[in-house]
Amino acid sequence: MNFLRNYKTVISNFGFLSILNVLDLGLPIVIIPFITQVIGNENFGIYIYVLLWAQNINLLTQYGFQFSAAKRISQNRDDLQYISRLSSNVLAARFLMASILVALALILSPVVFDSPGSLFMFITSLGIVFGDVFIPTWLFQGMERMKYVTIANATTKCLFALFVIIFIRRTEDYVYILALNSVGFLFSALLSMILARKQFGLILVKPQLKDILVELKDGFPLFGSTVGINLYRNLNVIILHFFVSDAAVGVYGLAEKVIKACQALIMPISQALFPHVSLKIKQEGLTKSLQLIRNASLIIVILAIVGCFCLWLFGDILVAIVGDDFYEALPLMYLMYPVILFGSLNFLLGFVGLINMGKQKQFFYSVFLSGTLALLFILISANHLGVDSAAIAMSLSEIVLTILCLYHLFMVKNNAR
Repeated sequence: MNFLRNYKTVISNFGFLSILNVLDLGLPIVIIPFITQVIGNENFGIYIYVLLWAQNINLLTQYGFQFSAAKRISQNRDDLQYISRLSSNVLAARFLMASILVALALILSPVVFDSPGSLFMFITSLGIVFGDVFIPTWLFQGMERMKYVTIANATTKCLFALFVIIFIRRTEDYVYILALNSVGFLFSALLSMILARKQFGLILVKPQLKDILVELKDGFPLFGSTVGINLYRNLNVIILHFFVSDAAVGVYGLAEKVIKACQALIMPISQALFPHVSLKIKQEGLTKSLQLIRNASLIIVILAIVGCFCLWLFGDILVAIVGDDFYEALPLMYLMYPVILFGSLNFLLGFVGLINMGKQKQFFYSVFLSGTLALLFILISANHLGVDSAAIAMSLSEIVLTILCLYHLFMVKNNAR
């Protein structure tokens, strides 16, 4: 009973985030077979390729705010004026970065969008980019009120699934899929801002350029870590685009989505713990926080092993549901099993552990090293191994990153004695 009392908020946040991640797992199982049967494998590969450009812009504009801003909000959650000023600066910084990155992508469009309809798809994906800017996940996380993130994001995903089923009817309709996704993101952004105003009394103020620059400067180490750990994962598809067919990219994209969906079922543990550990370190120091991270790591290991076993047991059924053409995804999924375990551990050890303990630079260097190794491996082996090179590289990078994170946490523990 004491455990439930002490961690009531963490358990509640874990529950809401788990609901959201179940949607992440369940909706693709419903939508992907429908999409691939209507538009075909090649067009699905084009869709995945363009979507990742929008997602990579989102990763860059997040700039680590989901951790740096969440940490500061968690430690100052009773100061509404501080939270309003910080939120305004973060939103302005993200909007500015998104505008610059979109402009650069459009300038480079003759090079990066080389298939029919891909440029149109990117333009229609801008609702994903700017909608994400105004979904303040970091605010809800810092306030430990993740049910509102669940409401906003579940709305986005369900609207997208509904729109796809209603409007995507012919092969050539593939160019409208990202437009439908954009509508969901924009609606979610509006809902998020309404909830922030109603629940926390958030009042946006006019940001000053100097304050925006301060936020960007303070968040740069986290920017390198958060963007790097996601960017080298998403760059796999972009690099593969230049070595294999669009159909093969689509097969890899499916395998990766299944692996990430399984990993997403474990991630709520770390997401729910982040603001709690941040506040605990401020109030009680490092020792108890390290014990909490150790215990959470054991839970993650158990869940990851169970998840891999279930995926192995039901993998044939899952891929059969998606379609016979995607049976090639099974061996890729097997190669990426380590991502479920080590990727989940990295989020806990790196973001919840090292970042909360002020070791952003150490985590950044670890991410840079493991990500560079992964990208070099793909570039060297893609001609010979094809899509297998991306699957192996992802697993390899996660293993290396886990080893480096454990090393740095071990050093923190020794210094804390």
